[in-house]
Amino acid sequence: MDSHAALIARLEEAEEGSRELDYTIRMVLAGYEPVSADAARRADEDGVDPAPHYTTNLQDALDLVPGRAHWSVSYPVGEAELVYGGPNGRVVAADAATGALALVIASLKAMEAGDD
Repeated sequence: MDSHAALIARLEEAEEGSRELDYTIRMVLAGYEPVSADAARRADEDGVDPAPHYTTNLQDALDLVPGRAHWSVSYPVGEAELVYGGPNGRVVAADAATGALALVIASLKAMEAGDD
């Protein structure tokens, strides 16, 4: 299982967002291995180049949405949908505990499929 697929599975199981998940998302997107909870805590405490709050802040989660996608999030259910126009009219959907988590998952699924 590649790191995107493993991260998506982990996010789908999460009951809430966390700084560990935020740093892990950033590391995986940069092509590095996920970080531990301890490493995320230290990075947050140091305040040097902090990761966005992808899993707890919709605005930060939106930064991951591929540019050509229209998006929607239903709340409090925690469902997100990215819709692509054009001949394929593709839809990428995700369910998660929160809207931010769902939006991150849908964005990662779209990236994995090459929709960027």
